[in-house]
Amino acid sequence: MNRALLVVCVSVVLTLSTPPVSASLALSPHELGMLQKGFLRRFGFPRVPDLSSPALPIPDHVWDIYEEASEDGEMDWIRHYYPKELFELNSGLLVSYNLSASVRNAAKEEVVRANLKIKLHQTKRPTRVSVYEVEQQHPEIRRLLDSKTIDVSDTSRPTQWVDLDVVAALRASRNDHDTVTLLIDHPDTIIYSSEPHSMSTLPLTRHQSLPLVVYSVMKEPSRVRRKRAAPTRRDRKKQRKQHHRHNATESGICQKKALYVDFEEIGWQEWILAPKSYEAGQCVGSCPHPLPAHLNATNHAIVQSLTNSLNPQVPPPCCVPTETTHLSILFLDVDNKIIIKNYPDMRVEACGCR
Repeated sequence: MNRALLVVCVSVVLTLSTPPVSASLALSPHELGMLQKGFLRRFGFPRVPDLSSPALPIPDHVWDIYEEASEDGEMDWIRHYYPKELFELNSGLLVSYNLSASVRNAAKEEVVRANLKIKLHQTKRPTRVSVYEVEQQHPEIRRLLDSKTIDVSDTSRPTQWVDLDVVAALRASRNDHDTVTLLIDHPDTIIYSSEPHSMSTLPLTRHQSLPLVVYSVMKEPSRVRRKRAAPTRRDRKKQRKQHHRHNATESGICQKKALYVDFEEIGWQEWILAPKSYEAGQCVGSCPHPLPAHLNATNHAIVQSLTNSLNPQVPPPCCVPTETTHLSILFLDVDNKIIIKNYPDMRVEACGCR
C-alpha cells in the first residue's frame, strides 16, 4: 500500500523529460507529506527548515564555493557560520561563532578545512592580518592560527576577500562548548567601513564580511564507497557516446533515460537554493539473452541470463545503475545557516545488467 502510494507521488514529481510537471497533476496534501518525509530522511533532516526569520542574501563567494563543490564532490559538508558576537578592540576585532551543527556531528564527521574569510577594503600599502584563537575560560590565552601579508592597493578592486586558515581551532577538543572565539589583528586594515557595533546588532553587510567556512567529510568507510563509484569526466563522456549509439537501434534494451526532479514541485524552493532542479536519470529496459557487450554485465548476470533462457522460472538480470555521481545541494538548514552538502549516488551516469 505504502509503496504503491509512493510510486504515485514520485511519478508526479519526477518526469521522463525536462519540462515541469503539469499543474493538473497536483499532489494531495497527504501525498505531498509522504514525499517530503522521504526526501527529509534522505537529507538527514528531522523537519523542513523554519524560514520565519529574515533570510540573509547569499554572497557571491558562496556561489563560487558551491560551483567548486559541484565539480569535485570531495567534501561532504560545507557549513557557513556568521558572527554571533563582535567586539571592536584597539588592534582589531573579537568575533564569536556558534558551531552547534559541527559539535552535534563531531562523532560522525572530520573537519578537514576551515577558512575565516575576511573582506578587506583598499589600503595604500600592503598590510598584515593575523588571526588568533581565544581560550573560552582564559581570554588572555591566545594561539596564533594564521597570518598573511595582503596587498589590497589595487584601485580596480575596492574590496578583496582573504582566507585565513583556522582549522586548528575546529580540530581542537571543544569540551562540549559550541562556541569558538577568534581575535583578528588588523591595526592598519579597514575590514568594513561603518560605525562601531558589538554583539549581534551588526549591519547586514558587515555581518557577512566575516564568514567562517567549515569543510568536513564523513568518517570512513562511507567515503571509500563513494569515491570508488564516481566515474571520471572522460568515462562519463565515453559512456554517453555508447548509449547514444545503441539507443538508436535497441530501444527496448537496458539503457539510461531521463528522470527530472524539480524541488519547486514539492514546495521547497524557499530553502533549497540550488539546484532548483536536476537530472537524476533512471535505468529502464530488458536484459535479454545473449546480453549485448555494451551493457557491461557481470559474470553473474551473464550466467543468470543463460539460466533464464533455459529455465524461465529463473528471473532474468535486472537493468540497474552501474555508475552514479554525487549531487551538491545549497540550502538553509534547520538553524537557518547556509549549507552545501554533497549527496552521493543521486544521479545515474550509466546502466547495466546485474
